[in-house]
Amino acid sequence: TPEEVAKDEKITLLSKIVAQKSVLVARNRSNLLPLPENEKILVIEQMNTGANDAYWHHGILYENCLKYNKKVSYLETSYSYDEEDKERIKKAVSQNDTIVITNFYKRGTKSNTRFVEEILKDKSKKFVLIANTPYKLNIPDEADNVIVSFATTPCNMEVVAGVLFGKIQPEGEWPVQYWPGD
Repeated sequence: TPEEVAKDEKITLLSKIVAQKSVLVARNRSNLLPLPENEKILVIEQMNTGANDAYWHHGILYENCLKYNKKVSYLETSYSYDEEDKERIKKAVSQNDTIVITNFYKRGTKSNTRFVEEILKDKSKKFVLIANTPYKLNIPDEADNVIVSFATTPCNMEVVAGVLFGKIQPEGEWPVQYWPGD
């Protein structure tokens, strides 16, 4: 059964190894990373479009960030932002200094990148963008701090949180030497 496979120790260990090898820091232009463990931080996270159970669910990046910083707050959005999401994001960004925001791209859906570009222009705020591809289609040139996770699995979000706070060393590599905007 799927449950037996998911709980198999060999599969669990392999998934953790794969996650660590599929996360990389694409940009740290402002030397923001790692994030402090005692500063108030907002995590803006898109809802999963797939699994939703005790193992893989909405807010999994936020839950993993709480392991490192108890002052993390959470804003959940739709996978593709609607106008209500955009207004909630703008309000939350205005009330926080450090923001971690996901911008996951899914084939066949419209990217949120233009809106993310707009909010990244506020240079009074510190932003870390979490993307699932290394391409400009979801990493705006304005994004100074970017972590790429080639998957959004629970293990990947655990690694991303650890990388955000400097507790896990990412092992991901991207063979292309050019990053959009660099």
